[in-house]
Amino acid sequence: MPAITVSKTEFLQGIQKQMTDDEVDSVLFDFGLELDEILAEEETKYKIDIPANRYDLLCLKGLVNGVSAYLESKPQKEISIKENGEAVLGTPPAERPFIKMAILKNIDLSNGGYQDLIDFQDKLHQGLGQNRALMAIGTHNYDVTQRPYTYTAMEEEKVSFVPLNQTKEYTRPELDALYAHDPKLKDYTKHGRAEGTVPVLLDGAGRILSLPPLINSDFSKITPQTKNVLVEVTGTDLPRVDTAMYLILHHFSEAGTIIEEFLYAKAGERPPLTLTKQDIERDLLLSITEQTAAKYLTKMMHRVEVQKEGEAWEVCVHPTKLRPDVLHKCDLVEDVAIAHGYNNFEKLLSATYSCGEELPINAASSGIRRECAMVGYTEMFTMALLSKNDCTGFGISSHIQLKNSKSSECEVLRQVLAPSILKCIFSNQHHHLPIKVFEVSDVGVFDASDVGVRNDRRLCMAIAGAQSGLEDLQEAFDVVMKRIGVRVEYQEENTAPFLNGRACGVYANAKRVGSLGIVDPSVIRHHKIPHVCSLVEISLTTLLDKANE
Repeated sequence: MPAITVSKTEFLQGIQKQMTDDEVDSVLFDFGLELDEILAEEETKYKIDIPANRYDLLCLKGLVNGVSAYLESKPQKEISIKENGEAVLGTPPAERPFIKMAILKNIDLSNGGYQDLIDFQDKLHQGLGQNRALMAIGTHNYDVTQRPYTYTAMEEEKVSFVPLNQTKEYTRPELDALYAHDPKLKDYTKHGRAEGTVPVLLDGAGRILSLPPLINSDFSKITPQTKNVLVEVTGTDLPRVDTAMYLILHHFSEAGTIIEEFLYAKAGERPPLTLTKQDIERDLLLSITEQTAAKYLTKMMHRVEVQKEGEAWEVCVHPTKLRPDVLHKCDLVEDVAIAHGYNNFEKLLSATYSCGEELPINAASSGIRRECAMVGYTEMFTMALLSKNDCTGFGISSHIQLKNSKSSECEVLRQVLAPSILKCIFSNQHHHLPIKVFEVSDVGVFDASDVGVRNDRRLCMAIAGAQSGLEDLQEAFDVVMKRIGVRVEYQEENTAPFLNGRACGVYANAKRVGSLGIVDPSVIRHHKIPHVCSLVEISLTTLLDKANE
């Protein structure tokens, strides 16, 4: 769920209300949002969680517009867009065929407006644009560009310009090298490319304005002082391109702003949706008049027409570009429920009853956690993702690797608990010896299913100190197994990550369920632990499956 951070003062001024923090929390919750955190910095700020489908609320101006309509504190904002009769020239590239351009004249980006626009673009890129694959937005200082504009495909070797926040010209191959390790831009270098060409937007002087969806030029960048902004939206999905452009124009136009739009291929109009009295009564068990239904839908930023014949009535809703999330009649029913207030519905018992119970593996895990704690071990909760380096020495030949890891610390899904436990011991060396810890959690295991990997519930217990503590560990482990009614046996074996001659397999009902031993010194040194460690790790999934046979 995306989140935005807004100034408390600006938010309350925008909705024209004076409220306490508790009242704001209540209003946002009723509206379908969540006040996640109140940040007390130089000024109080609200961190608000926004539903992933409400793209219109992902900036301060959009949030103010939506909440104001819900509270009926001020009229809904209307904008006037005029076409300037000028088309974007060129043949759009087939891999990214749609473009829409407009000019916002006389806007104010000071007092946080500039950062709000940049943040809103990023949020739209992530959600509506699916990380710029379907849609990307570029904003430019209109005053330094020349018309007409051309959108076309250009050979990569001919691309040469100064990209945003750089000081020298780069070719497209050089840009690929420049952004290859950039955590934000590296994933966008592949979009729109085909047979040695890339999409480019040029101004009337032949200068490159942007390389959609990768980067804009530096010479046309906007600043908080920019008054006239050229907005370009490109993509592979015309309705998303259309929606993104409208949201930018709507939210960042002010009184006195002139909006000029270039000719472009328009997305088809969405058909109207009809909500009847019977729909509301059936789905919400709510009996309301047509005027109330129209009022509720208007509060949720819909344009409505009421049609009545006798006792029957229906509300015709014309979906607006501000509400791209409205796709079906059920979305309108939900909006009626929100506007009515969930707390205002009569609370009824369910007409059907069912019995639920805890999964056996979870019930057993809870009992094992309790027993481990009772023998003096402290429970750890560790991350399921590790680096490949963390897994060194554990006999893992093939990793369950993330496709696009954001950090070298989170490259692979763990296949054993032991590396995570050793990391915990390393981080807790300041505690008195011996350090006794355990974890009951899931790991990933390769299998033959269509997914290729399944979850396996594991128990890992470890002890670290001046001596190996193997006898103490085995004794504690035996006590835990005895208390859950499992008899285990041990057979000598050599297996990673244990010291040769100081390890054994753990068996239950003649089935191998894990291993126990003294950790090899090389593994201990790799994890920078200055103590001797012993550990046992077993598969609770295998153990319980065998016990149930």
